[in-house]
Amino acid sequence: MTYKVNLTSGFYSKKVQRYNTTERQDLTTTFSDVLGSSITYEPFYMSEKVLYEYITSWTYKDNTSKLVFRLLEYNTGTSSWDIINGATCTIKSLKQGSNQISIKFLLDTWQNNKQIKLECKEAASDLEGYLHSNSENTKYFDPIVSCTGIK
Repeated sequence: MTYKVNLTSGFYSKKVQRYNTTERQDLTTTFSDVLGSSITYEPFYMSEKVLYEYITSWTYKDNTSKLVFRLLEYNTGTSSWDIINGATCTIKSLKQGSNQISIKFLLDTWQNNKQIKLECKEAASDLEGYLHSNSENTKYFDPIVSCTGIK
């Protein structure tokens, strides 16, 4: 779903996608794709920046959990995924339980469609975590990804 809205402070266009999940994502110490984080977006022609946002839940596996996220873009010239410089985020919790998380990156705008996605890993084997479920693994949370072009 894409929105175009005229605000008093400028224009923006937003695309939102929801991914249905029925299981938690068990992370490892190796980067892997984050379920539901991929989006293809074309900013409107007046955009100066693009805000990428990913919302889901995160729960501990050990007493402490530390996760590392990075954003990638698809390179049509090489048919591969390239890491976007500076688009990394690390989160850590010293408490047990579940939390909602929102990972955001403010990017320079681009022309035409671009596909972007998140990858995630645990910082160490004793800092494990899960995505998309509560700590009891009885409820699952559908992640939401969006891109917003901002002028």
